Amino acid sequence: MGIVPHDITMNRTTIVVALFGLVCVAAGLLARLGVWRGRWVDRYRYWGFNGVFVLIPGGLGFFLISPALSCSGTNFQTNPPCQAGWVPVLVLAGAALWVFSLAVYFIKPPTWLKPSWLRQTEANNWNDYVAQSPDRVGIVIAVVSVLVLAAVVVTLRP
Repeated sequence: MGIVPHDITMNRTTIVVALFGLVCVAAGLLARLGVWRGRWVDRYRYWGFNGVFVLIPGGLGFFLISPALSCSGTNFQTNPPCQAGWVPVLVLAGAALWVFSLAVYFIKPPTWLKPSWLRQTEANNWNDYVAQSPDRVGIVIAVVSVLVLAAVVVTLRP
């Protein structure tokens, strides 16, 4: 049996997917803390847009699944951690978080998932809410997300 070459592309993909997950979690935390109260609040208020509530669990799902990416192909044979039992557990946990995120996105989010400032604003019938303008934090999040996705495209290029 010969030596199986290590596929470095999968390692780069793992890092990029993990970074994308961390960007999602960071954006969700900024929204939860009230630092980012941009246009997503109006979309939630008037149209029921729940996308911001799935950033933390969805990002954690990406982060948990990312190690499994480096275990595909020839790396499964050459990487001892890939043969351990914890990789499938991470994949199942990440997939469970994605399913939960999809359920929250399409159905009303649970109250514990909403930021406390948003729950208080809803309890006051939106009387004390003042929209933040311009949406600088949202622009930064969008730019970072585009850069991470561009890194994914460059990484997956042959």
